[in-house]
Amino acid sequence: MSAQEDPAQTNGLASHWMAVMALASAYFLAYFHRVSPAVLALDLQREFHLTAAALGILSSTYFYPYALLQLPVGSLVDRWGTRPVVTGFIALAGLGSLLFGLAPSFGLAALARGLVGAGVAGVYIPALKAFSSWAGPREFATATGLLMAAGNLGALTATAPLAYAAARMGWRATSLGIGLLSLALTAWLWLALRPEKPGPAQEKGQEGDPPGEGRAKAWELFREPQVLLMGLSLLGKYGPLMSFLGLWGGIYLIEVHGLEKGVADYILMMIALGYTIGGPLFGYLSDRIFKCRRPVLVVGMVLFSFTWLPFLVGRRLSPTLLGLIALSMGITSGGTGALNFAIVKESVPPHLAGTALALVNTLAFAAVTVFQPLTGWAIGQGRYQLAFLLCLAGAALGLKSALRSEEPGHISVEEGVQWKKEQSLTI
Repeated sequence: MSAQEDPAQTNGLASHWMAVMALASAYFLAYFHRVSPAVLALDLQREFHLTAAALGILSSTYFYPYALLQLPVGSLVDRWGTRPVVTGFIALAGLGSLLFGLAPSFGLAALARGLVGAGVAGVYIPALKAFSSWAGPREFATATGLLMAAGNLGALTATAPLAYAAARMGWRATSLGIGLLSLALTAWLWLALRPEKPGPAQEKGQEGDPPGEGRAKAWELFREPQVLLMGLSLLGKYGPLMSFLGLWGGIYLIEVHGLEKGVADYILMMIALGYTIGGPLFGYLSDRIFKCRRPVLVVGMVLFSFTWLPFLVGRRLSPTLLGLIALSMGITSGGTGALNFAIVKESVPPHLAGTALALVNTLAFAAVTVFQPLTGWAIGQGRYQLAFLLCLAGAALGLKSALRSEEPGHISVEEGVQWKKEQSLTI
């Protein structure tokens, strides 16, 4: 350490990196849980004698509590900070995973999956809230992209590696191991995340406002165009993506394209790999190269929409082409997702950042609760092209919402006091 370095500043930087690693590990597990049914689909169908529609319901029970809890989690983290929220919720996810591994029936398995969804609901938004305090205005998208990359390493692990582990140990033992790992992670999170001092916005709402009034103004977010447009952009993208990657993509690749299960798993892994690349890549392009959000978002949504078109042809595609399509789907969806959250964060006052980010995430996961059962029903009827038409329609909605958005500004606490109270949206 040189004489000019401040030890307190160096220690603070190190503690921030430790916190980032702990939060990234938590998000890794969240994504692992999210997409694992696609790889375990055949095992779950055999174990519980499930139809394709019932499998869609089992998978979607993760997303119902996740979506319902996003706004409460946003309010909790705005008020209490990241440490207690993340630690408590990850513990709940660990218990849910243990129950899932022990579940003797479809009903208990669905309940356990719901507990996992409720538990991991308290990871992403608190992490973004923490990053909004640490990262500068031209670093937030990159930081968000890195967090998404860590999560999608979890998605990568939930493809071919999970399939290998389940084949060797069984899906129940694998679920029990993930539950124990989740419980162990709570200790690291508690140690790595420092208690946060409430800022002026947390103590007073907006400047000079009593606490109740400041919190009540969070409901104005429902009428903020940028927030809703980014929510719709995520909705139209994430519902189709998680239906394909997280539920029936493996079955489709095996039945329609005649692939071996191992090959299908690796193609699904390419989506997760692309998602891992896309978040940091688009964040860097937006923060450092083009220094703008909306144009990069629009181009990404156009490319994402194109990735669904080859599946509508109705012909068998080569594994190489399928892998390239999957990689492109992952890159564009992961990259545009990072920009969606960056635009939201930069479009609202800082004291409402957690709640605004949670609102957008709620819309995205609400879409999954609709898309997975709906497309699962179409797949169960053998109507794969209908399922892909629904996915393309969702992507088109996401693109339209991106086109209607505006380049965000950076709202400070002082500017937040004068934030517009009356906004309208027509779509």
